[in-house]
Formats: sequence, C-alpha cells, structure tokens
Amino acid sequence: MQLLSSTDTVAPDTEETIRALKSKHPTAPNNKQQSPSKESSSLCVTSQQVLVCLKTFPKGTSGGSDGLTPEHLKDLTSSKTDSIDLINSITAFINMILNGDCPPDVAPYFFGGRLGTLPICVGGLGLGSAAELAPSAFLASAAATVALQDLMLPRDGIYVDNFRMQVYDMWRATNGDVVALENPSQKHWIAPCLNRSVDQWLQLNGSTFDKARIMAVKSELGSAWLRALPITSCGTRLDDSCVRVSLGLRLGAQIVTEYECACGARVDELGYHSLSCRLGPGRQARHTAVNEYLVRCFQKAGIPVIKEPMGLIEEGAFRPDGYTITPWTQGRSLAWDVTLPHTMADRYIGYTSVEAGTAALKASDFKNEKYVSLNNLSKIFQPICIETFGPTDKHTSLFINELTRKIVNITGDPNEGNYLKQTLSLLLQKFNSFCILDGAARYLTVRDQGHR
Repeated sequence: MQLLSSTDTVAPDTEETIRALKSKHPTAPNNKQQSPSKESSSLCVTSQQVLVCLKTFPKGTSGGSDGLTPEHLKDLTSSKTDSIDLINSITAFINMILNGDCPPDVAPYFFGGRLGTLPICVGGLGLGSAAELAPSAFLASAAATVALQDLMLPRDGIYVDNFRMQVYDMWRATNGDVVALENPSQKHWIAPCLNRSVDQWLQLNGSTFDKARIMAVKSELGSAWLRALPITSCGTRLDDSCVRVSLGLRLGAQIVTEYECACGARVDELGYHSLSCRLGPGRQARHTAVNEYLVRCFQKAGIPVIKEPMGLIEEGAFRPDGYTITPWTQGRSLAWDVTLPHTMADRYIGYTSVEAGTAALKASDFKNEKYVSLNNLSKIFQPICIETFGPTDKHTSLFINELTRKIVNITGDPNEGNYLKQTLSLLLQKFNSFCILDGAARYLTVRDQGHR
C-alpha cells in the first residue's frame, strides 16, 4: 500500500539530475589508493628461489636444537637430481607458512623467538624488532613534528602527506583505532603492538606454566638482573652457563635433557623440578645467600642485627632468620624470616598461572601463622617472600622499599634501590642455575656409579 500511494516518480534523464547526483556523491580524489583485490593470493616462493637462499647462507651459520645446520642443507641440495624432492618439500612448507597455515607443532619455533624482541617490562629481553618498531616510531615522529613541517613545506595545498596516512591505515588495520593520528607519544603507539604480540604468543603457548612464567618474569625482581651492569668486582657478572639457564627459564626454552631425579621424580627439559627438589642442596644455599645479603643491607643502613636469634619464641624450636637490635618502626624491633617458594611448584601453579605473586602471598600467610607470637608490643614480624622467578607479595615489596629508604638516608645515593633489587635478582639467577645444573650433575654421578 505504501508503494501504491507513493508520489515518487523516476528521475528524468537531464543535466540537472546528473548535477544533483554529483553534488550528493562527489567523485573520488585523484590521490585515492586502490583497494587490494580480495582474490589476491598470499606471497608464494618457487623452488628455485628457495635453492638460491639456501646457497647464500655464510659458512659457520649456527643451526637449531636438533643440530641441523644450513651447511647440511647446502650439502643435501648440492645435487640437482637427488635433491628435487627435498627442495620441493621445503618450498611447500614455506608456502604453507606464508599462507598463514602454520602447524601447531612448529609454531613455538617460529614465534618463540618473538618473546625475546619484547621489552623487559613485558617479559622479553628488550631486543626490539625493527619491523615492529618502525611504524610506531614513524607515526610518533610525524605527529611530533607537524608544526615544523608546516613551516618548512608550502601552504598552497600541493603537498599532501599520503605516506603517513598509508602507514596509519596499515597500523590501524592491525591494532585497531585506539590511538589518534595526532598523538606524538611512541609509548602509546607501541603499547597495542606489544599487547598483541604477547596475546599471540600466549595463544600459541597457552599452558599454565607459560602463563605463570610470563607473568612472573616481568616482575621487578624477575627482570632487574637484565638491567645490571656486568661488573666482576661488584659480583654482578654472570658466567656463560648461568646466563644460558637464566635466559632459558625466562623464555621457556629447553635447558636440560629429560632425566630421573635422585628423589624419583621425572625432570623435563625445562628443569623446573630442580628448583624445588627436597634433596637438592641449592635450596638451602639460595636461602642463606639471600639472608646474608639482607643482613649486609641492614648493616649498610646502620641497623645492627642478630642472625637466627634464640629465645624469641618461648614454645617450640623455631627461630627467625634475623632480628634487629634497635627499633625498626614504632619503637618495635623487627624479626624477619626469608622464604623462596617455587613459582612452578605443583601446589602453586594453579594460582600463579592466574595472578603473579600468589605463591609468595601464600608463603607469607604461612609464615605469619608460624611466627604469630612475634607480633607484640615490642616486636614486629616480617616474612620476606620472594618466588624463584622473581615475584613478591605486597608486604615484602613494601619492606624492600623501606629498607632502601633507610640505606639512602645513610649513603645519600638515590640508586641504592636499584642496586638492592638488581643484587637480589642476580642471586635468584645464580642459584636457580646452580639448582638445575647440580641436579643434572647428581644424576650423571648416580648413573656412572650404577654402570660400574
């Protein structure tokens, strides 16, 4: 009925009608970019291109964890008749990757290295990728210099910054419309890229251990060792084996070959079990080293302390790790006890994979219950809980900051906080490495004795 009662008629074919339509729908500008064809295929390589690339590898190029080096591939493909099938297989695999069909089994080998390109604050190594940083750096620089560009370039409208818009459209297509074009902060431009990279990595490596590790290593004490200057006389230089183990723990890479621990547990390639094995001597050594360093920090702050004092607790044989002779706060002396729970332990992994620092929090609650009698009018108890991968609970973090403040009041050096946290972080790395390597060495000793 609406159509039958309508008074609308077909527009006449006149010049006036054409002008009216053009005014409503203006023509496209001359500098409009052509939209890519929806039927365009992904990048594709040929077997000849693959063969040329294989031959360009320089001599001595290192290989993967399986020992296969580019030199081996060059030897295998040197014969044109016998290597056709191998080259075709490699070409088909590369084209499959370029098409976006990366098999889940090999995805960690492609994207695991990306974790190292992320900043330290998000769990990486700070080895930034130029390909990922370039668009954000360009857009931030372009936005920050708009006023200068207007002064230098003509104002007659001839100059149009098409390249900037192209980069912005490319960036927005990947990260979304979350940053305005006029924003001059590179930090704001790079943040969505980093979040996307971390999300992609977690999707490919979404186990509870990976999630717990990513959240743990980006903590302050989990990352401070990467910012420390390697000075031998200051004890901040790590040997090669320690660096290898520390990077392996941070990136989730293979550290050891699977073996059976002396306690009967099976140790996987990541070596996590050795960090909490009840038979490992490294646990006590790590605890002693951290406590000894805290004692030196108290002495540096001008606070005399007693290690493992007797008589503070009337019932039982429990003794805290230390006690300040002079008041710490509110006229009360401080008793402390150090504990280093393992982030990846079976009893904690369900919590640490959800929120970083929960292992330290639970250990802190246990210590407070154990030494509840030390909280009275003359004493205050402080559990110092630092996980093996670096996270701490809130009260431990506040204690470290307060100890830093007291040290700065004595020395006048504002960098004391950085030194303290870097040293604690380095101690964790050194003794984590010792625990893992010592566990493997004990396995080899037992095996050799069994073969005799």
